[in-house]
Amino acid sequence: MAVSTDLACQDRGCHCCLFALLLAFLTVSEYRPAAQETLDIKSGDTKTVLKEGSSLSVMTWNVGYGALGDNADFFMDGGKSVQTADTARVNQNLTGIADEIKSVSPDIVFLQEVDINSSRSHDIDEAETIETQLQAANAAKLSNSTLAYNFKVAFIPYPIPPIGKVNGGILTLSNYSIESSDALCAANTFQMAGEIRKSQTLPDGRQDPSKQRGRQCIRQVSGHGEPTSGSVR
Repeated sequence: MAVSTDLACQDRGCHCCLFALLLAFLTVSEYRPAAQETLDIKSGDTKTVLKEGSSLSVMTWNVGYGALGDNADFFMDGGKSVQTADTARVNQNLTGIADEIKSVSPDIVFLQEVDINSSRSHDIDEAETIETQLQAANAAKLSNSTLAYNFKVAFIPYPIPPIGKVNGGILTLSNYSIESSDALCAANTFQMAGEIRKSQTLPDGRQDPSKQRGRQCIRQVSGHGEPTSGSVR
């Protein structure tokens, strides 16, 4: 009995040590972006410059890392599954996303929840996959891009089985040349909202109507729904 108790204590101690090591690893490897980061720009064949007064079409879409299709039973949405799509289904969804973008044919696309080599999407580089499919149809369309990470975790240990590694971000695709691109990182959404409001305020305290028009024309999508598009002048 004494031997069994000692072994049980050793097992608990071993588990505690492993858990402590995991916490230490996650703390050290935690993604801590700067308040403002300059992003790499991928320039394609299109060198078109957007001129003042021109009209353009904009599309925004939360693509649910290519795995939250109509078959998904995701645990965070009240379902039971962690892995909601196999490799073939993720690739099928990515093809559908690219096809929808091609059918809408926008000038600028904002895609959220795009994974790059994440466990939950079977280590597929979704940004590269979508861009390749779009350029295969027309190399001159949407060939300029930037990617900003907003979810970068070496390992998420929950639930069972665990989510694992996640590298997700926001992909911007453009028909027009991109001169510069920066990611602004706020400690919380309220801080970011405050910064946006300040950027829309004129020196005399009035709201800049041109900024307000732009904000109203580009509608955001909540959740993993259908793409939203619109025209902005």
